Amino acid sequence: MKKKIKLFGYIIGVILFIITIAGFTYAMYRYVLFADLNINATVKGLDKYIEYTKGININGSTLNPGTSYTSGSAATVSFYKKNNTYDIYGHIYLDIVSINSDLASSGALKYAVLDNNDTLVAEGSISNVSNGDSVLAASNISLVTSPSSYTVYVWLDEELYDTSFSSSSFNINIRCYATMEEI
Repeated sequence: MKKKIKLFGYIIGVILFIITIAGFTYAMYRYVLFADLNINATVKGLDKYIEYTKGININGSTLNPGTSYTSGSAATVSFYKKNNTYDIYGHIYLDIVSINSDLASSGALKYAVLDNNDTLVAEGSISNVSNGDSVLAASNISLVTSPSSYTVYVWLDEELYDTSFSSSSFNINIRCYATMEEI
């Protein structure tokens, strides 16, 4: 009888051991299979993967009307990802620190973003904005591991320029932001 109980105990022990190993193996399989499922939903810690150097801010103290971005003020930003662990996309914002309301509503203030090969990446008009607003100047720039420079131009379009703007002023900060998903 004692032999039967001992044998029964061994059999139960082996069955429990097999179930434990199978459960652990299944758990590891699920963990490895779905480990990256939500990786693109977070941007916490992204600063560990991007380097960003900002140029000067742009203000309206010396801006003259012109026909294209070459007549405006410019600032250069450069950024890159530190490694190829993730796909990372860069975005360039124009943060409006201050702007006169007549200039803000006119559409005469324009911007252009060019890459380091002088290829136009994005362009647009800064209109219907007020102090504290942000304008997305360029988005979804696929970052690589070598530094890429982007020049941000701001100018007054002479076709939309009004002489009343001569006393207008503005101050724009350039900000870069990175995400793991396109926006």
